[in-house]
Formats: sequence, structure tokens, C-alpha cells
Amino acid sequence: MGKAAALCGGGNSTRGLVSLLSAVPCLACQELPAMSAEPGGRGGGGAAGGPPAAPGSDTYKGWLFKWTNYLKGYQRRWFVLSNGLLSYYRTQAEMAHTCRGTINLSTAHIDTEDSCNIVLSSGGRTYHLKASSEVERQRWVTALELAKARAIRIRNNQSGGQLQGD
Repeated sequence: MGKAAALCGGGNSTRGLVSLLSAVPCLACQELPAMSAEPGGRGGGGAAGGPPAAPGSDTYKGWLFKWTNYLKGYQRRWFVLSNGLLSYYRTQAEMAHTCRGTINLSTAHIDTEDSCNIVLSSGGRTYHLKASSEVERQRWVTALELAKARAIRIRNNQSGGQLQGD
């Protein structure tokens, strides 16, 4: 792995490691413009230093890398978080006609692997996602957790499973 770390300039640091299967360097140390999600349903990614997701925001959109398979590795996908569902597309334009997949957050488990990765498990499937930076990953995790809590609350209210005494 030393050779891979040298490729990214990270030395012995885990930030500099390159995935040998996907050949995608750690995005936190890449010197490319960061791709960002934008809160509140606004358009495509701006700079990584943009505002964090607003807690009351119903929609969160942006680019993430999704693990597709062992041959293709991580591929850039446009993600839209709305009403407790996380949907993804190959491009923003594709939203008009083809959704590649949707994850119901009310039943999903949200986990983080390292500074850039998010792992979602739902319905027997596991989704490996990678953000452009630690900050961007944290924005997504916050938005996902808020959306999950909101979706669970709505589901419980609809099924009459509201807890007493809260």
C-alpha cells in the first residue's frame, strides 16, 4: 500500500491512500475543486465551503461517489434526499426520466467508515458512498440522520405508535 499512498502524496497517512480496486484517491486530499451538496433543494454542487444543511430543510441534493461494482468501482452520482427517501441518478438531467435507485431512510442504518465514507444498509442491501471531504461527509450524515428521524416520526404517527409522555 506504500506505493498507493505515494501516488496520492499522503505518505503513511490514511488520508493519502488510493483504493486499488477503484483507483479513486482519497477525495479529502485531492487537489480538485470539491463537489458539494446544496441544502434546501437548490441546484448542483458549489464550493465545499458552502452552508451546512438547514435542519428544517426538506430536500438535500448533491454529488457523491457510489460504489457500483468491483470492475467500475466508485462512480459519481447525483443524490436527492427528500421526504425520507434518498434517490440517486447518473446525472442531474436524468432526474426527469430515470431514477437509478431509492433508499428508504426510515428502515436504513447509517454508518461511517472513515473521514469520507458513508455506509447505508437497508432492505438487505448495503450502499457504499464517498463524499468529497470530511466536511461534506458530515453534512450528508447530518442531513440523512435528520431525514431518518423525521421519516420514523411520520411513520409512527401514521401507525398510531406515538410514545406517551414525551
